[in-house]
Amino acid sequence: MSHARAGVAETPEPPTETRRVDGKAFVLLGSGTAGDYRLSLYVEEAEARRHFPALVMRAGGKGRAKLNAGDHAQTFVTWGRFAKIISLKAVHPLAGTKLRELFAAALVEEAAEKAPAELRQRTEALLMLLARDLAENDELLLIVDGDGRVTVELHGARSEAPPSPRAVRDLLSLWLGPKAVSPELRRALVDKIELLGK
Repeated sequence: MSHARAGVAETPEPPTETRRVDGKAFVLLGSGTAGDYRLSLYVEEAEARRHFPALVMRAGGKGRAKLNAGDHAQTFVTWGRFAKIISLKAVHPLAGTKLRELFAAALVEEAAEKAPAELRQRTEALLMLLARDLAENDELLLIVDGDGRVTVELHGARSEAPPSPRAVRDLLSLWLGPKAVSPELRRALVDKIELLGK
């Protein structure tokens, strides 16, 4: 466990550039810190590359500046029918209640009384999986597929939530949407989007 010396800011260990999960290769699109956690975003390389021309067309080119202008890259990731991994790594100990509050803020409509009962039940099941106490450097993985299925992994143990494409998009909007928790993180998470075209 690393500790910052007095007056010296601790630099989090950089995330790995690629990951392999369930036999699929994932590539890092970007990473950044928001408060008590470091977030890294990975996409399934083969499928994201296959869909990449649609992003290039919307953005008006495949150069880094064009891809990162506006919200083209964020929308591409949020709505893309390819698997994604969200790695949430605790910078400091993080209570499950705090994580639940974070995720519940993105799922307000799904949990509202006026929402269909089945949607509310799926949302509650997902929130229960996400509300984990994390020690410093613990990594909580959200592995989502193109159909809205969510697998939550912590310390190698996996749990699956009922599929909900809408909930997945709303969770991603926490960090990629117009009202993201941090504008800097919103940009940082798609900082390497142009790699999908190489």
